[in-house]
Amino acid sequence: MEQRENPSNRPQKEEILQKITEVGDLIKDYFSSYVKTTSGQGRVGAASLEFIKNCHKYSLLTPGILSVSFPKEDFEAKKNGAVDLFDFIKALNDIVVEADVSGKICKNDSMYYSNDYYTVLKKESGRNNLYKPYFQVVEPFYKKSKTDNGESKKKKTSKKDTPPT
Repeated sequence: MEQRENPSNRPQKEEILQKITEVGDLIKDYFSSYVKTTSGQGRVGAASLEFIKNCHKYSLLTPGILSVSFPKEDFEAKKNGAVDLFDFIKALNDIVVEADVSGKICKNDSMYYSNDYYTVLKKESGRNNLYKPYFQVVEPFYKKSKTDNGESKKKKTSKKDTPPT
């Protein structure tokens, strides 16, 4: 099998993380001029966004039913901001999904290698106590995976998150 790893990609990680931070800063800056003016709270999902867009559109078509104190400009600005936020989220999600497709190579191969290592570690920890602390860290994940797949109903025996030092 052809080896396609590119060790020079690792330095790009820092550049990518920096650009993500820059995009995050741009988005924060974009929304920094908005000021909360209502007591409205809660989660706004795609269905809510469609409701907001329709209400705004119809408020423009039926201005006579609104009081003169209704904040039409703020409503439009906040509706536009909500639409923009969803556009930003969609664009970021599209990038993540696209990267996930090509990144599956790394995820799948690293899981394959981890499963191989787990098998060796399990065997060796039964022979040598030196390896038991490491096995105790990775074993709960493997048991959880079996449980999630319906293969076993064993409970976790360890809550350690990090290997011993």
